[in-house]
Amino acid sequence: MLLFPFITVLIALFVFRTPDIRIPLLLSSMPTAVTTFVIAQRFNLDTKAVSMAILTSTIFSLIAVPLVLAIFAD
Repeated sequence: MLLFPFITVLIALFVFRTPDIRIPLLLSSMPTAVTTFVIAQRFNLDTKAVSMAILTSTIFSLIAVPLVLAIFAD
């Protein structure tokens, strides 16, 4: 949850050379989408593992998103 936003900041600053990194930073720190559960269910994959990943990433995002925004934005 913290590594991907860090990589996003590096790419935004050095590859795209944009000073405004708030939007890509916020998007990269979001939790796993619920769409992955629907896809897992459709293709008969391990829906329990996917649902636990969604739950875990959502809980960690309550801490990670404000932390990432406080560190990198502005």
